Amino acid sequence: MKRDLVRKLLLYLVDQLQDMEAQISTIRLVKLLYLIDLEYFKRHKETLTSIDWVYYSFGPYFFAVSDVLRSASIDLDSREVLTRSGKGITFRSFDEQSISKLVDFATEQQINQIIKKWALEETSEILDFVYNTPPIKLGKRGNPLDFSLELSQKEAKIEDTASMAYRLMMASERVLAKDWDNKEEDEAWAYLSKEK
Repeated sequence: MKRDLVRKLLLYLVDQLQDMEAQISTIRLVKLLYLIDLEYFKRHKETLTSIDWVYYSFGPYFFAVSDVLRSASIDLDSREVLTRSGKGITFRSFDEQSISKLVDFATEQQINQIIKKWALEETSEILDFVYNTPPIKLGKRGNPLDFSLELSQKEAKIEDTASMAYRLMMASERVLAKDWDNKEEDEAWAYLSKEK
């Protein structure tokens, strides 16, 4: 795991979520990091953070998250809050954070899109989405996550679409062949051929 990058990404996420007045919990931060790695993997065939993601309990998790958050405590204020499901932790950033020196422009934009899309969604919506991503849906509880399953699913969809398009084309050709295979069509083509 690229510990310093993960730490700075967590600080950046907290800062951005705070600016948007969104909920900031460990669950939300972990799931957003997972989505960042998933999107990054689609383009680069590797994760951005090199986190050892595990399918733990109900979704993606990495066991070093509490250590990384603890190491960010200089820049973060963490408070225990009471939630519907019990006690939880919320975070607040002391300073504005930037990742522009850590990642390229395209990656920064991708991260910002993920934040924009999910920041104000209910936690249950994020969890539903995350639990239906191929690495989780096709993974085994307790095992490391296989991000290549995301690419396999995408390739299978492209293959299915191409196969369907081919089948439709062949079906259309048979229908058109019946319509065009008649005396009037033959005469029209013969007439057009003479004009040249």
